[in-house]
Amino acid sequence: MRRTWVKFYCNQWLRGSIRKESIEVRAIFADLLAMAGDNAFGEDGMIQLADDVGFTDELISGVLNVQLKTWLSAKERLSNHPNPNENRIEIVPLSQGFSIRILNWQKYQSEYKRQRPYREGKKKEDSPPDQRHENEMKKERDLDIDEDEDIDEEEKVTRVTKKVTIENSHSQEESSNSITSSHSSSSEKEKFLKFLKECEGYPFDSLKDEILFDIVNIKYPKVDHLYQIKKKIKWWEKEARGAVEKRPRTQILDHFEKAFPCKKKKGELPINSDVLDNIFWLERSIRQEEEGG
Repeated sequence: MRRTWVKFYCNQWLRGSIRKESIEVRAIFADLLAMAGDNAFGEDGMIQLADDVGFTDELISGVLNVQLKTWLSAKERLSNHPNPNENRIEIVPLSQGFSIRILNWQKYQSEYKRQRPYREGKKKEDSPPDQRHENEMKKERDLDIDEDEDIDEEEKVTRVTKKVTIENSHSQEESSNSITSSHSSSSEKEKFLKFLKECEGYPFDSLKDEILFDIVNIKYPKVDHLYQIKKKIKWWEKEARGAVEKRPRTQILDHFEKAFPCKKKKGELPINSDVLDNIFWLERSIRQEEEGG
């Protein structure tokens, strides 16, 4: 669950043991707290990209906008302190990369969860009367039952049954389409990765390049991704052989942006703002890692 804030204990931060750490360690730990709160897995203080998909050291240093050696030093200090009681994070290996768990997250960050019923109740109270009325009317319309006395009970049952049948049919169709789409996307990703892996001089990395595919796949859903990546590879091979070694993933992202600039306009991406934020986060980490390299 993504949250808008995390709890920050001023006294402990200013006078506790964290004050003995270097400014780099303190700054990175503060960033990790914000990332855990902003992450979809923030309920347990987890920082990762998706189920069983985490970060590499290069990616996380890119997100934090620090040098790799600075991140590695801070990670060691925060997760493997000489005094185990001072450990503040745990590095959890995943099938792809690793996740970062903020220790004692539930102990110190439970306030947000406790306040959730209040925030939801307040939001409901603050909604305009007309909106509340509209919501009530919508519920009645969804039943699709005419309450006139002229319609007998048998006809009411028939109407409801017909509506449920239609909705179930639509639901099954959507589910089927979702499965087909998922299978198609998976197959496309495999080919996308295969092209990059076979490209001479390309620094293939399964985790980074899977993330790269996910970015272009979500940002440009109606684009022929395989055609575009083959086009870019062909340009490397025919026109600029040495260019493949210079920030290649950034080049690929720029290639899609230049080819389809209209997709960047506000409101044209068929995804919600949370997903878009995560995509921006990942794209930024790839670009910054290559800049640092």
